[in-house]
Amino acid sequence: LPEWKGEQIFIMSKETKAERNARYGRLLVRIFVDILCIAISMGGALWVRMDFHFGAIDAVFLESVARYMPINLCCTLVLFQLFHLYSSLWQFASVNELKNITAAVAASAAVQYAGMYLMGCSMPRSFVVLYPLLLFVLTVGSRFSYRFLLEARTALSERREDHAVPTMIVGAGDAGHM
Repeated sequence: LPEWKGEQIFIMSKETKAERNARYGRLLVRIFVDILCIAISMGGALWVRMDFHFGAIDAVFLESVARYMPINLCCTLVLFQLFHLYSSLWQFASVNELKNITAAVAASAAVQYAGMYLMGCSMPRSFVVLYPLLLFVLTVGSRFSYRFLLEARTALSERREDHAVPTMIVGAGDAGHM
């Protein structure tokens, strides 16, 4: 803005320690939610493949998931960072965020498939389709549900304030402020 001086912009952009800690806290929550999404996607893909019966999952498949999950978690989190899923604000989740999630999930699926192949992890063929599908749904769901919850909270607070009548007091000074 033209009336702002460079010094004022610098002062306004300073982040307090509390704000920085809150930002890091939100980042850790995002990472934790993504870790849950990745782990649930891996296990859920096997569960869906075996017609929703945990007992039907072959021990070889469970061993492969357990062996590869730490690698997949690390690779997917790095890919999510590369596709800017941690630098965007969840409260403004939009079509651009959806495109980034789609690309990140596709890259994660490709890396996971290659990694599991190189490590000799055996999985059902349908796992290659089910894992990215579940990861996409869970990741999009986590991002957009946050936005929907914020909008619902805002609408609820606005509804509570509907009974208030906007009033302007002219010339009352400090008494009007009170």
